[in-house]
Parts: sequence; structure tokens; C-alpha cells
Amino acid sequence: SLLSADPSSLGRIDRTMFSQQTLMELSFNFDDGHPSFMKDTVGDFTDITTWRNLEFDLNGNVSSLKVNYLYEPIKILNFQWFPSCMKELSLTSNLLVGSLPTPLLPTSLQGLWVCATNLTGTIDFSSLPAKIESITLFATKFEGPIDFHKLSPNLKWLRVRNNRFSGSV
Repeated sequence: SLLSADPSSLGRIDRTMFSQQTLMELSFNFDDGHPSFMKDTVGDFTDITTWRNLEFDLNGNVSSLKVNYLYEPIKILNFQWFPSCMKELSLTSNLLVGSLPTPLLPTSLQGLWVCATNLTGTIDFSSLPAKIESITLFATKFEGPIDFHKLSPNLKWLRVRNNRFSGSV
């Protein structure tokens, strides 16, 4: 009965409840609609298998998102809606603004490339996904210290050039 239900679970929504199509639609927030590669002639979202910036694994799951060289008015990416099975995220040379909320990145993420964007703020390296193997942060406006003791033991490549990071190696 409803009276015996756990009230803490009522109304809670998380990404496991949605299809990958819905998750990817929720991930993008544009100033002026959504870009042409995501919509049909009426302006509705097309099937994500037709999006040029996504790659899929053999099971049809989103494995890679590449928002590269996209000069349409992206307001922000809603990282909390990325499918948890995503393994690569590349945000290169685009008009993306905001921050990079590392605790919201997909748990399966192994590769992260953020280059030539307007992203700002600090990076919480201790909250990167445990499976992360490669990180490139180049020509962004990130700042703050990098605590090398808190990096994932799986990390093989760390490239952080032309940012505003502080501290010593």
C-alpha cells in the first residue's frame, strides 16, 4: 500500500530510469533550440543513432560523445544525464560555457578530452571516475591546484597545458 511505501524513494528520478535517447536529449541545453544534426525538419529530436557526434558499442549503447568543432550556441551540457556506460567524452573547440562537474561524469568514463573551450572553474581530480585512464585539459580556463595524490590509480595519461592550474609537480 502507499502508506507503507518508503517516502524517501517517492519521486526520485535517476538516469537508470530513462532510455539512452532520453538521456542524450536531456544532456543538451542550447540557447536557440538544438543543432541541426539533432533535429528533423519539424524541429524534433532525431534518433540518436543518426547524431554525428555519438559512437556506440556492439550492444548499441552510447560509448563516446564528441562535441568537437561545434560552433552553435551551446548554453551548457547537463552532465548528470550522460549515460553511465559512456567511456569517452571529448569537448574540443566549441562554444561550451560553464564548469566541468567531475562528480557527475559517467562512472564508466575512461577518456576525457577538454580543449579550447570556455569552461572555467576548478577541477575536483579526486572525484573523477575510478576507471579514468586518460585526461587532456588544454587551452581552457580551469584553475586551482592539482593534487597528484588523489588521482585515479588507473590514470595513464594526464595532459594539462595552457590552463590556470597552480602548484608544483
